[in-house]
Amino acid sequence: MTSWAGWRTLTASPTPLRSSTWGGESAMLVLDSRAAVAMIFERPFGEKIRGLMFRDEKVIAPEFYLAEVTHVIEKYVRGRYIDAASGVILLEKALHLVDDVIPMSELVQEAFTESLRLGHSSYDLFYLVLARRNAATLCTLDRRLQGLCLKNGVSCVCGLDVEGEPWTVRAESESSSAGRGSVSRSELEGAVATE
Repeated sequence: MTSWAGWRTLTASPTPLRSSTWGGESAMLVLDSRAAVAMIFERPFGEKIRGLMFRDEKVIAPEFYLAEVTHVIEKYVRGRYIDAASGVILLEKALHLVDDVIPMSELVQEAFTESLRLGHSSYDLFYLVLARRNAATLCTLDRRLQGLCLKNGVSCVCGLDVEGEPWTVRAESESSSAGRGSVSRSELEGAVATE
């Protein structure tokens, strides 16, 4: 078995949600809109995410999350994949996934400077910055953002290919309040394929 010093991983399972503490620290999750959409539409990855969440874990998102999930659901309604009534229900579900919405004004300067430093979209950096500031785990479907998190010591939920088999793991860095090393950063970065 591979020794992944610096990272703690949990694999998705159908077992009940785990305790929301690790080593006496409370766990926190930053949820992005893509992951939320997978959850509200009950897609397979959404169910895997639920399996990696801790019981009573606080879930936060930047306020941009509200615009993003609203836009996605609106596109499903306009494309006639779902009706308006279903759209309202899905929007409510998406809103209830998050405990606190953090004003973008609190994140904008750091998201801007980090987007320039890292050469990545400022939209995504709102989520990364929020996770880093709160020693939280970022939950996203975006492989590039997952790789960026791993390269910068930010815990994240990510998809991996393990010997040709897809896995979903919660990789928490040592710098995270919840992380307690078991995965090397370079091994985990190499396992996450970027687009």
